[in-house]
Amino acid sequence: DIGNYDIDDPTALSAAVIPSEGEPYSGDIVIPSSVQYNGETYAVTYISDDAFANSTGLTSIVVPNSVQMVGVAAFYHCTSLTSVSIGSGVRGIQESAFEDCTALTDVTIDSDIAIYGHHVFRDCTSLPVVDGIRYAGPYLVEVVDIAETYTIREGTKWIGEYAFCGQTPTWAYLHPLLGYEENIYNEEFQHIPWIHLPSTLKGIGDFAFFYCYSLLNDDIPDGLTYIGDYALAKTINGFYRIPSSVTHIGIGAFSGKTHVYYDGTAPGAPWGASGVVTNKKVYTEYDETTQTLTYYFDANFESRTGVIEFYDLTGENVRFKDYHNKVKKAVIDPSMKSTTSYSNYSFTSMDKLFYGGFGTKPLYLSAMTSIEGLENLNTENVTSMQSMFEGCQSLTELDLSTFNTANVTSTNCMFQSCSNLETLNIALFNIGKMEDMRYMFSGCSKLKTIYCNSDWSTSGAQSSYMFSGCSALEGGQGTKFNSSVIDKSYARTDDPDNDKPGYFTVVESVAVTISAMEWATFVAPYALSFSDVDGLTAYIITGHTGSTVETVEVSDVPANTPVLLNGSANTYSIPVIAGSATDVSGNKLVAGTGAKVAAEAGKTKYVLSTEADDVVFKIITTTPATVAKSKAYLMFDEVVESRQLTFGHDATGIEASPESSFEGKNLWYDLQGRRLEGMPTRKGLYIVNGKKYLVK
Repeated sequence: DIGNYDIDDPTALSAAVIPSEGEPYSGDIVIPSSVQYNGETYAVTYISDDAFANSTGLTSIVVPNSVQMVGVAAFYHCTSLTSVSIGSGVRGIQESAFEDCTALTDVTIDSDIAIYGHHVFRDCTSLPVVDGIRYAGPYLVEVVDIAETYTIREGTKWIGEYAFCGQTPTWAYLHPLLGYEENIYNEEFQHIPWIHLPSTLKGIGDFAFFYCYSLLNDDIPDGLTYIGDYALAKTINGFYRIPSSVTHIGIGAFSGKTHVYYDGTAPGAPWGASGVVTNKKVYTEYDETTQTLTYYFDANFESRTGVIEFYDLTGENVRFKDYHNKVKKAVIDPSMKSTTSYSNYSFTSMDKLFYGGFGTKPLYLSAMTSIEGLENLNTENVTSMQSMFEGCQSLTELDLSTFNTANVTSTNCMFQSCSNLETLNIALFNIGKMEDMRYMFSGCSKLKTIYCNSDWSTSGAQSSYMFSGCSALEGGQGTKFNSSVIDKSYARTDDPDNDKPGYFTVVESVAVTISAMEWATFVAPYALSFSDVDGLTAYIITGHTGSTVETVEVSDVPANTPVLLNGSANTYSIPVIAGSATDVSGNKLVAGTGAKVAAEAGKTKYVLSTEADDVVFKIITTTPATVAKSKAYLMFDEVVESRQLTFGHDATGIEASPESSFEGKNLWYDLQGRRLEGMPTRKGLYIVNGKKYLVK
């Protein structure tokens, strides 16, 4: 050790004059890599605690490569020290090592430090400041000037403790041990910086970003190894993808965070996050070439080539900073249509799903004109949709008729500032658990029609400024926007004849187009009545006999019930039923999701198709088929040998051998669904035109 004690050969300290024990050092000192003591040679590996403390005459120090650790307060209050060079062997610098070295301007650290203590360079006020940040070599000491944006310089290897803490130059301002936390309000943190972390970063010290609300825009860079105690506690955005290179995560490092994503080997200390996700993640990929933002829930984020950002399921993280005004289209990948949970946590929030900012820093997807695949969002367990579409200023219409909102408690600011939105379909929104609808449509100045079949006016939810600025709004029976009624009072279907004016328009019918093939599958998010639709007949499929499906005609069906339709090529208007519909249990048709439907062991699946001049259900083998959300496919819970199934709306049965008029272009099939070359000559049962025939 090198410390304040006698050594056998004081001249080993390179021509420096070493005072007797207890007196301070002075001048320029080069610490040797080894010393002689009692006739033995010892490597110098440790600068002991307080070794050079209070040496106010010390002007420079060189620490050799042999040294591995610089002790506590080793150079404390060396007020004339201007230059420090630390060798490549140093792995740790303990607390207050250079504290109060007020003249220090030049620090060289050649090693990858693994351990930094508290206040290593505290009050080193002469260290260089770059863009509002004080540095000691590759060590980021503290923030000096409050700014909107910080770019940490390349080459920075460590962010010191309390560096950004509370976003003030005074390190103790938010020190949790001082008991100030209960007196801190969000308003004090409106000017929090954007921060870009350099790829050279190796460590983040204790409390470095503690309580920096809405902080940070980047993932932790690969190569980082150390995250200190409470380093990212209480930040809104924080870091969510933790690289496997991190081997130390301190106590409470992510306190107040919902989840972090990490698959490394750091011991499982109480990090503070309520969950650690190590496989699938909700994230977005921005493709600059197509200006498309795609939402995924899978484990493939590392193989994608676009700009990847993670969604933390609370909507608190800041995203889209560099391209928020460039996105033209958003796509919801089918992987987002999960069942009831995402990995080891429920997907309970869609807060700010399409909004990347926070508070006074809006990052609106202002150029986005369309969103594809909204039906792929699983809203079954979602409790909050706060600011979900906020600031989507270029959207003109939204159809959210597939959303299940049975558990939603907050739609605060859900569509706020969607200034070009004209039509919104929320016809099936369930507000049974709703608590907060404030500012829900605020600023939607061009919104004219809200399709909704419910009365929300009697809800107990908060609703102040719900319709503020919706000057173009008009109810289904002609009620115009009233600037004095902007709460939930008119959040109901428009019925002025019964003294119940409202801003909502009832969905009375849906349109379906039948092509020249005269058959189609269809599914709608509403209960439908087919009884008065001229020229159109609806069926459900209950089973099959051989290669012929068994159909049952229906006059009405509940919402989300797939049906088989038959009619001439035309577009039909199907009435929506306000009340209950007939039970259609046993239906073998399955609603499409917009995703690919693949073959599945133990089940047989078919999609509607054409075969020559015939319309059939064709079996799905190894190639997945994409079925749109308004269409359906046929599925049996058993293996069916037929490669395709025929159908007809007439009763089918065994008939006598057909006459010659059935020859020609009529298509014949055996009971295994195999197509024949023409009318068979062999005796047996066959299918033609959807009917069974017996050839004698």
